[in-house]
Amino acid sequence: MSFVEQDPVTYKVDTFGGVILAAHSLITQDMRKPNWQQIYDATSRKFELPAETAAQLEQVSLALLNQLKCNPALRQQPQFSFNFHGKIHRQASDTDR
Repeated sequence: MSFVEQDPVTYKVDTFGGVILAAHSLITQDMRKPNWQQIYDATSRKFELPAETAAQLEQVSLALLNQLKCNPALRQQPQFSFNFHGKIHRQASDTDR
């Protein structure tokens, strides 16, 4: 991964089944700084994706959904969640019970 100089923004796009649900940005710190995890402005801002980028993300989202439909083994992957201490925990699936 390369760093984009002078761009302190993190972009997030939520998609499902070929549909863009939301596109948000958040002002973040440069990860090369010691305090990079500190967020001074936690305001999430909506942004418009360029049409070409939106179309590509929609295609990827639909392809991922189709992979889940066609490959039952992928649906058996464990789900993960985050606690408030930043640690990742595996959630028990139906097959674990």
